Amino acid sequence: MINESDRRIVEKLVSKMRTESIIWIVIAIFQILSLVGIVCGIYNLVVSIMNLNTAKRIREYPVGVVRSFEPMAGSLIIMCLNIFLGAFIGIVGSLYHIFGVRGYVMDNRDAFLRVEAALTGQSPAN
Repeated sequence: MINESDRRIVEKLVSKMRTESIIWIVIAIFQILSLVGIVCGIYNLVVSIMNLNTAKRIREYPVGVVRSFEPMAGSLIIMCLNIFLGAFIGIVGSLYHIFGVRGYVMDNRDAFLRVEAALTGQSPAN
């Protein structure tokens, strides 16, 4: 059974992921319109739509959240790509992801692991 406090933490993550997707959609539109960052803009648009689907999946079955947000390399690679291919506006989305979304997951790591354990019937791994 998932307690109400942990459920609110999951819901807040879903909200943060939606906000992140909106930020990336706006960034992608600017990048596409600038023509300079069109490739990066299209990539960011696709990823933001996938991110919305991931948020929906997390709301329905929040398993593997910590495992998917824990690695930092992917976040840094996306930031570098946006800096070099999509202009500096991509830094905004990258920083929100690193500190707003990923940081939230890491700060609430134990709660996400408790939720996962409750759903899978395993003991929480710390």
